[in-house]
Parts: sequence; structure tokens; C-alpha cells
Amino acid sequence: MIQILVWCKKFKQGMNILLYLVQHIESNDASKGVNVFDMLLKAYLRTGKAKESFQTYRKMTKFGFVPSLNAVNLLLNCLSKMGYSAKCWWVYEEICRIGIHPNSFTFHILLNILCKEGNEEGFCPDIVTYNMLIHQYCMVGKLKNAFHLYNIMWRRNIMPDLVTHTTLIRCLCHDGRVTEAHRLFNLMVSRGLKPDSVAYSTLIHRFCKEVLINGYLDSNRMITAMNLVLELTHLRIAISEETYSQLILALCKDDRPFAAKSLFENMSSSYGFIPCKNMYNEMIQCLCRGNFVKEAMDLKAEMIQTRGMKSDISTYRAIIGCLCASDRSTEGFLLMQERVESGLVLDAQICGDVLNVACKMKNIGEAESMLRFFAEKVQIFDSECYNAVNRVFVEEYDAAELIKFQVRVSKLGFVPDAITCKYVIQGMRKAM
Repeated sequence: MIQILVWCKKFKQGMNILLYLVQHIESNDASKGVNVFDMLLKAYLRTGKAKESFQTYRKMTKFGFVPSLNAVNLLLNCLSKMGYSAKCWWVYEEICRIGIHPNSFTFHILLNILCKEGNEEGFCPDIVTYNMLIHQYCMVGKLKNAFHLYNIMWRRNIMPDLVTHTTLIRCLCHDGRVTEAHRLFNLMVSRGLKPDSVAYSTLIHRFCKEVLINGYLDSNRMITAMNLVLELTHLRIAISEETYSQLILALCKDDRPFAAKSLFENMSSSYGFIPCKNMYNEMIQCLCRGNFVKEAMDLKAEMIQTRGMKSDISTYRAIIGCLCASDRSTEGFLLMQERVESGLVLDAQICGDVLNVACKMKNIGEAESMLRFFAEKVQIFDSECYNAVNRVFVEEYDAAELIKFQVRVSKLGFVPDAITCKYVIQGMRKAM
């Protein structure tokens, strides 16, 4: 009935009925009063009666009724469109007082009010209000509006504080605009604000992330990140393990193994940081890519002997691959044996890499020893490894030696295939 009266523009009668209902609703029927309240409020708003809806809101809250958040948002939206910004802020303060939690739509309305209406109707936001609104803009990805508020603060002689700058820096970094974030960081420092570890860490993480994710070489990014770490150290600001880890991984991705190792050692000695196995593996792989196999072996020994960690397949694959690239099959084979003796499992790829180097060097004795080791110790009967040795026998030895080799490996469990038969036929033809 109230809604019909409102649609017929009988607002006074509708309000009278509502007041009558409110006065006669029992406490255990309060939900009905809230429903009636919301209904009248929405009916006013749909007919453009912003002032009347605001008066209804004030009267109903005096009676102790709590409107729905949806009704509040409709009221705020209507008041903001009518230019009643002071009333909007009064409503916002009231819903906070009575325990209604605003959502993103609520803050969006308030943000628009602040940006469009500014200081009208006696409303004068302080630093806390600005920070809250800037944070909300950043939360919904509206950086342009956040910086508009930032500029308004300067024009109104409200000095942005550390919270303001850190919020904007974090949002810029999240948006991938690290250069702008660094520029804002420097601006903050030049204006006398002392950054905390959050601001530093946010920038360092983003610089590292650009190298880790985008995968391009940009020495300026890494140099800047390292300089930020030095600044943190000089200011005696604690550096988190996550920040250190990100920086080391980025240095490894950027193929700077000794810079990563130096930072790694500084972490351990100065802060007692205990690195994880993944970090060791990243540095070992980085050293191996630069062909620094001795340093990689030393780091592996530190990981196992000093830290008590167990190496995994990534550790060995990187070092053995580096040894194979230098045609050092004997050392690779010894490392494989060490791996098996320590209870770790080899895979066919590592076995094939080492054996192929031995075949390339025509070291047939070592190659056959590897096949025997593969079969007896790790039960790997890889046909490609088997045929790689067959090829060397065909190229370097006579048919009799090739046949004797077939007898020896058949006892180990290797089974000839079509390629094996092809090599045997080639060897027989060569003997004719």
C-alpha cells in the first residue's frame, strides 16, 4: 500500500502509514519494519525525491531500524547526483556508527563525490579520509582517480604521508609501472619522508619480478634493485627473507651468478638466513650456464655437507650437463655414481648425455662401462644409449668386436631393435 501511495505521489499519506506501522510493530517483528523502511526509501528514490528519502532515512534510524546496504547505496547515489555531498558524508558516518559495512559500490560513490564536489557544503576531508579513498581507488584499479586525489591533497595543503605514497607505489608496481613507482619513491624521499621496509620491498620485488617474469635483460633494473638493498642496509631497515630470495632468483635469471652468490653469502653471515634447496639449485644452474663448474660443485658440496640438504635431480642434471658440454664425460660418470650411491635415482636423459660424450670422444671402454652401470645399478635399458655405442663399434672396430659386444650387452638385458640390426649389418658389410 505504501509503495502504491508513493507511486501516486501521495508521499505524506505513505509516511503517515509508515510511522503508524513503526509505532505498532513489536520488537520481535522488527524485520517487517526494516522491510517497510527499505520499501518507502526505494520508492522515494525511484521518483527522484532525494530530500524526502534522506528525511525518511533520518527518522527511521532514530527509531533504531537498520536499513539494508542496498538501500543505503541507492540513497547515496541519488544524493550525490543531486549535489548533496555533505548529506552523503553524514549518511556514511551514520552507517559506520550503526554497524553497516560499506562495500566497493559504497566507496565508489564516495570517491566520485570527493573528486567531483570537493569541498562544497562544508565537507573538509582530512589525511585519513584521503588515504582511505586513495586505497579504495587502488583496490579497484582506478589509478588515474587515485592520483587525482593525490594532486588535490597538495592543492589543499594536505601533505600526503608515508601511507599515501606507499599505497600508490604498491599499486603502480602491481600495474607493472615500476619506473613511475620509482619516480614517486624518489619524490617521497626528496620531500623529507623516510620510507619504511614496505616501500623498499615493494619496489625491489617489482624490479625482480620484471626480470623473472618478462625474461628480458635489463641491467638498469637489477642495478637499481641492488642500490635499494644498499639503502636499506645503510638505514638499518630490516630486509625480509622474501625480498632477498626474490633478488637472488632475479640475479640468477639475469645470469649474474657471482652477484647472486655474494648476496647469498651476505644473507647467511649477516642475518642468519638459511636458504632453501630451490635457491641452491637456481644458483648452481646459473653457475653451470656460465660454465663455472668448479664453483657449482663447491656450492653443491656446501648444500649437502654444511646445510645437510639432499640434492635432487635438478642439482645433478645442471652440473652433469655442464661437464658434458666441456666433454668431461669421466667426471660426469663419477658424479652419476655418487648420485646412485647416495640413494638417488637417475633418469635416462642424464645417462644419455654422459654416454654420448664418451662416444663422441671414441672412449668405447668407458661407454661400455656406463651401459653396464646403467643396467646393473639403476635398471635403465635405454635403446638410444645402446645404439650410440653400436655406432662407435661400427665406425672404429671390426665386425668380430661388434658381435662380441652384442653378446656382452645381451647378458646385461639390452634388447636389439631395428636400428641395432642396421648397425650390425653395416659392420658385417664393412668386414667383407
